Amino acid sequence: MNKFLPLFFFSLFSIFSYAAEIKINGLYFSLDKYRKTAEITYRGETPYSYKGEYKDVIDIPSKVSYKGTEYKVISIDECAFLGCEELLSVNIPNSVVYIGDSAFKNCINLMSVHFTNSVRTIGAMAFCNTKYLNAIHFKGTIYDYCTILMKSSISTAYDLFINGEKLLNLRIPDELESVNPYIFAGSNIVSLYIP
Repeated sequence: MNKFLPLFFFSLFSIFSYAAEIKINGLYFSLDKYRKTAEITYRGETPYSYKGEYKDVIDIPSKVSYKGTEYKVISIDECAFLGCEELLSVNIPNSVVYIGDSAFKNCINLMSVHFTNSVRTIGAMAFCNTKYLNAIHFKGTIYDYCTILMKSSISTAYDLFINGEKLLNLRIPDELESVNPYIFAGSNIVSLYIP
């Protein structure tokens, strides 16, 4: 019995490390008070509780402060922006490493997404049914972009910009040993050179 007591307290500690969603400067976050990290999330108990909460252009901050404590924004929760039909553009800071499953699903008017080489994983259907998404702006190298783990295609058709340059013809870097699945699915790249 005594050996299960520490496990019980560890489980309890983990459960309470994330707070319920907290609104900071118009965005909702889950905060991990022990790691001092934040995850952008949706309002309410489910993603459908307050459909369409986010609108226009969203600039996700790299840090947020709550009750005198600073938290680093490291991820976008699954379904965080689900169904936000009036969302037009999102700027994701270089502190974010993960974009969750269905994060921007059904954001039918989303036109552009800006992110950096800090993003390592883009979840399944993260940009599903974003029919007006016409530009992915990535700051980093083509090598960095190719190493992002994408669990599904981003969109049906979009222009890919790497460091502000629109890619139509692409040469895969010699040092790249593998390209993750779906990395160019839906992009308007005309030709691809693989060494």
